[in-house]
Amino acid sequence: MTFKENPPDNTSVAVVRNPYCYSCSQEVAAHAYADGRAEELADIVLYLCGTCAAQQQKKVDINHIGEYRILEILGRGGMSVVYKAWHEPTCRVVALKRIVPEVAAYKRAQEVFQHEIDVMQDLIHPCIIHLIDHKIAEHQFYFVYEYMSKGDLHSYAHRSNVSTTDICRIFCQILEGLDYVHKKGYVHRDVKLKNMLITEGGKGKLSDFTLAQKLHEPGMAGSDVKRAIFFLAPEEIRDPKYVNPSADVYAVGVSMYYILSGRSPFHVSKSKKTIENFLKGKKFETPSEMVSKYGKELESAFFDPIRESILEDDRIPIQHYRKDLPSELACIVDKSVMRNERERFKSAQELRDALMTYLTS
Repeated sequence: MTFKENPPDNTSVAVVRNPYCYSCSQEVAAHAYADGRAEELADIVLYLCGTCAAQQQKKVDINHIGEYRILEILGRGGMSVVYKAWHEPTCRVVALKRIVPEVAAYKRAQEVFQHEIDVMQDLIHPCIIHLIDHKIAEHQFYFVYEYMSKGDLHSYAHRSNVSTTDICRIFCQILEGLDYVHKKGYVHRDVKLKNMLITEGGKGKLSDFTLAQKLHEPGMAGSDVKRAIFFLAPEEIRDPKYVNPSADVYAVGVSMYYILSGRSPFHVSKSKKTIENFLKGKKFETPSEMVSKYGKELESAFFDPIRESILEDDRIPIQHYRKDLPSELACIVDKSVMRNERERFKSAQELRDALMTYLTS
C-alpha cells in the first residue's frame, strides 16, 4: 500500500485511503480491512493482490508459516531467517523473522528472540521498524514487522542515484529514531548500515534490536554475538561490556562516512599488507578453500591491525576521498567519528541538529 510519507517533523495526521496492490495498483480493501487494523497500519504496510503475490513467490525452504505465505528469503543469520511474506487474510506484505528449527528448541535462542520482541513492543516511533505480529508457541517462533521494500541503506544508496541531501535527510530520520531509543533508556548496540532500512517512499528507519540493552541493566541478548568491528567505538573495543548511547552515535558517524565516501575513516592499508604477507606461500584454489583452511588465522591477521588503527590512529578526513563534499558537512562527519569520545557529538539529537542546520542553511 503506497501512502504519502510523513514529513520530517512527523506532525501530519495519517489519512486512510483505499488500500491497493503496490505492484499492479488493484484495490484490495476487502482484504485489508478484514482484521480491523488497516487504519493502525496505514502509513506502515504495503499490500499485494493474490495474483502479484503468486508471481513474486520464489522457491524457498518453506511455503507457509501460520497465515503467512513465504515469498522469498531476505536474509539469514546463525539463529534466524528473515523472509518476505504475504498475509493471506489481509494481503499485507511483511517481513517475517523466524528462529531456524535446529536452534528453536534451545532456551537461550527463545530468550533472545523474546527479548527482541519485548524491545520492539516498547519502541513505537515513526523512525523505528514497526512490530505487527508475533508467535512463540507450539514450536513456532517468529515475529512479523513492516516490509521495507527499498532494502538497507547501503544497498539503496548504491542501487539508486541518491543525492547527498537525501542521504543526510535519511540519517536525520535514523538519528530521530535513535534519539527516541536512548530517551526510552535503551542502547541499540548494533547500529550499522544493514540495520538502517528504507521504505517505499525513501524514508529511513532503524531496525534489528537483538542486542539492544537497557542502560545500567545486565545484558540479556547477544553478548556472545560477534559484531562488525568497523562500527565499534574505541571504548567498546577496550571494554566489551561498555554500554553507552555515545557508541551508537559513533556508529552512525562511521555509517555516514562510508556512505558519503565509499571508504572507512581508518588506515587499512597496513591491514591489506598484513593479509598479503600472511597469504604468501599458502596453498588454496578458491576463496572458500582459503577461508576453510586459514579462516581463523586470516581473521586475526585482518582484525588485529584494524583494531589497532581504530584505537590508536587519527581518522582520515572525509574530504581526502570527497574533495567536492561541502566543508560544513565534512566537519560534521569528521567530528562524528573522532577517536576521542569527548570530541564527538554528545547525543543523537546533537548530531541530528547539526545535520538539520546544514540542510536548512
